Amino acid sequence: MPDDISFFLKGDLAYLRRREILESLLSSHRIYHPVITKEQQKKQLDILDQQIPLESFYFVVNFRTCEIEQINGVKKWLGYSNKEFTLSQYLKSVHPDHVVLFNLIANCMYRVLFQEIFRIRFNTQKYISMVALRHYNGEYYVYKKTSSAFQLDDKNHILAQLNVFKRIELYDGDALKPRIEEMEEAMREKFEKMVDQMVYTYMVEQRYFSKQEFEVLKYYAEDLHRTSNEVAQKMNLKPATIDTYNKRILEKSRNIFTHPFSNAREVAQRLKREKILS
Repeated sequence: MPDDISFFLKGDLAYLRRREILESLLSSHRIYHPVITKEQQKKQLDILDQQIPLESFYFVVNFRTCEIEQINGVKKWLGYSNKEFTLSQYLKSVHPDHVVLFNLIANCMYRVLFQEIFRIRFNTQKYISMVALRHYNGEYYVYKKTSSAFQLDDKNHILAQLNVFKRIELYDGDALKPRIEEMEEAMREKFEKMVDQMVYTYMVEQRYFSKQEFEVLKYYAEDLHRTSNEVAQKMNLKPATIDTYNKRILEKSRNIFTHPFSNAREVAQRLKREKILS
């Protein structure tokens, strides 16, 4: 296991990982037939252009090239020129406290969407999240991010994604909660469950936390006042063993967040807010 278990989801390597995943999902050997017309796309972007004065910006990511193609408002509300605001720069702008889970959840969402279980439509299903981005001046602002399909092929594969950002406030260090909108309830629940399970499985497989450590965290998430002794009784383990798990949880959390947690209960609370723990 590398010293930093989340190394490939931070910095420049976050972009390389994102590109690797999209390339695995969209084969370069296949011919794709886009079905969304330029007129449909232009109509949507014209609407968004009118919202730029309202602290909004947007960009479109081409999934086949893993690059930004359409962009407006970034200079005004994030301080970066269109030329320097690449997808790599965007991923590096995410606050260190959120960057690992931000990228992990996104990567798992793409894998779920490309399983061809869900019927996706142009600019219809909305995935909304709050993300803290670093302004060019160094300050972090919270933005409401709304993502939707911008281009699809005749097999319902997403070829491009539209991301719209609305600036909310300066970031205060709180957890940022994602949610799905404009999906049928049954479809939304199934999608969220599949993504959550994939994130959980991945975190266990990559040893973010062991299964036993996750079990400890789940008990704390159920009741934040629960003591180590009570968790030990529920898991039929010695209190000293739970204390060891608590220390490991805190140590590993430093690789996932930059937040100065004081105990494992705070980690459990954070993961619950991020919907990693139910």
